[in-house]
Amino acid sequence: MKKRRYVSINKKRRYFSILMSLITLFYVFSTVIPTFADENSKEKEEVVYINANPSGSVKNINVVNIFGSGEVKDYGIYSKVKMLSSTAKINQSGDEISFNTKDKKVYYQGTLSDNEIPWNISIKYYLNDKEYSPKDLAGKNGKIKIHLRITKNKNFEGDFFEHYALQTVVKLDTDICENIDSPKATIANVGSIKQLTYTTLPNKELDTTITFDAKKFEMDPININGIKLNLDIDLSENELIGKVNQLVDATKKLNNGSSQLNSKSNELKKGSNSLNSGIASLNKGAYDLDNGIGRLKNGVEGVQDGLNQLNSKSTDLVNGSSQMLNGIQTIQSGLKSRDDFSGKTQELVDGSEKINQGISDLYKGSQEFKEKVGVDSYKSIMKENGADVDLLQQKNSEALAKIDKEIKALKFLLSAIEGKPFTEIKVLEIKKQIESLEEISLLIKGNSATLQGAEKYIDSVSDGADSITNNLRTLNEKYEMFNSQINQIPKIMDTISEKVDKLSNGVDQLADNYKELDNGIKQYTNGVSQLSNGNSQIVQGGSSLSDGSKQLLSGTNSLKKGSDRLGSGIEEYTRGVSKLNDGISKYYNQTSNMESKVKKQIEEIEKSIGGKEVKPVSFVSEKNKNVKSVQFVIKTEQIKKANVKKVEKKEDKPKTFWERFINLFKSK
Repeated sequence: MKKRRYVSINKKRRYFSILMSLITLFYVFSTVIPTFADENSKEKEEVVYINANPSGSVKNINVVNIFGSGEVKDYGIYSKVKMLSSTAKINQSGDEISFNTKDKKVYYQGTLSDNEIPWNISIKYYLNDKEYSPKDLAGKNGKIKIHLRITKNKNFEGDFFEHYALQTVVKLDTDICENIDSPKATIANVGSIKQLTYTTLPNKELDTTITFDAKKFEMDPININGIKLNLDIDLSENELIGKVNQLVDATKKLNNGSSQLNSKSNELKKGSNSLNSGIASLNKGAYDLDNGIGRLKNGVEGVQDGLNQLNSKSTDLVNGSSQMLNGIQTIQSGLKSRDDFSGKTQELVDGSEKINQGISDLYKGSQEFKEKVGVDSYKSIMKENGADVDLLQQKNSEALAKIDKEIKALKFLLSAIEGKPFTEIKVLEIKKQIESLEEISLLIKGNSATLQGAEKYIDSVSDGADSITNNLRTLNEKYEMFNSQINQIPKIMDTISEKVDKLSNGVDQLADNYKELDNGIKQYTNGVSQLSNGNSQIVQGGSSLSDGSKQLLSGTNSLKKGSDRLGSGIEEYTRGVSKLNDGISKYYNQTSNMESKVKKQIEEIEKSIGGKEVKPVSFVSEKNKNVKSVQFVIKTEQIKKANVKKVEKKEDKPKTFWERFINLFKSK
């Protein structure tokens, strides 16, 4: 079975339903004053009316004592007493008051000599942050602040503070007061009046402020009602502790999850920093690559100029070879006609020397061309101009790996935070970063493919250049041998004319062989022309590569900006997660021993106003034993600008009972 406890209300919100009952009780109490005793009861009731200054200090205390019919004897140190509802004679002797009445209900009023009450009430008024007396504040305009404080009066003997709850009501006219604010108040509209209500439980103090803008400030009295509070509450301790344990377990899980989230966010931050560093390196590499490709383009164009010049000499070589063939044929014809060969042979020697020099020059040119178009040369030129092709390929591979890793990390982060309201902007930004990274990945792959294609093409060109160079080397070697033989012809012609027939046969062979050489020269010049056309394609490819490099550079610039924004966002996110983790850890530390705190609080509640019934005692005198109830009605003076108009003095008329009763509420 559940354990039944009798406890008072404290200010915890978890007792909301109980608090509502208390507020309802106060409302009834404040609207029906005084509370009358049961018709058949002869017990005494006391209603203590306390008139206070606007600052909260007590001016005077009037006590209305309520009895049934019969002979009454009451006690109290009053400066004066008077009957309110009976014609019975009231007698006062020291602190003893007595009378005898047949009325069913009798009210008499006594004015206390001592103005001590269980509470110290302090009300301070400020205009534009400067303190004013209530009298000087009346009629003023500006920003008003009221500081209301109710504490225990340690000079008062008795336990009313420990057992009595207070309801404080402040009424402000909205025609005068605007922008009213008081965090601890329950605010209600009563016509044009804003009613601010503060409920102070037994053994508790009130410290609150009210702020508003006023025009010609005035204010109605502040009413404070006090009543003894006992509530019979059925509270299951086991059930409450069970709920507390559930809360502690949930807080522990929340703390663990927050720690993991904080750890992952730090990993994300490290990954973001690594990504930023890699992208910065990629951006610098793209910049260096762009410069290197520009220089490569210029170098290839220079090679093209050299090929054009070489190709332009091909016509001279072909023409010279034709002249050589014509010369040989002329010699051949001359030998057959037995003419004087001396002039012709010298012409043949001169022409052969020119051809030999031309072939030697072509061979040297082809060697230089071969060195320039080779892959190693291409890489060396790129490296001299700040672009290491092999390192660039390696960086491309590393960048692709990093980008692929970051794409996976961003997708993981996206799946973790997507759908949470406070991360919608971050989700969009992360999606954009993923798209940008994927585009850059494709661009880097294209760049790597372009570099590989360029190397293959240069290899093919280099292979063609090797073939041409080898052919020219063979041609050069053979022609040097041939030329040395040509140089011997004049001497042979001078010394062995008798061998003209044999020479003629040799010349015939030379003519036949030279035709093949002439065809080889024509084929070589055609090869040079083809090589020139092929290099033109390299030039075009270099232009395309340069354009692609510029696009890559632009893309890496955009990627770097996006990465910087992402890094800033992740930095902000990790700071927020860290703060969240600190807050949750602090909350977890505060709630980890909540069970013992709740048990202790329940014990404190039991010691408060509930549980054991406390019999009411008289506020006026400890000699009054048969006390049914004591209640307090505290009212401050109204703050109102003084009326300068003279008021005609009216003759005093006898006051009715109700007029005298209502006067109890008026300040004196």
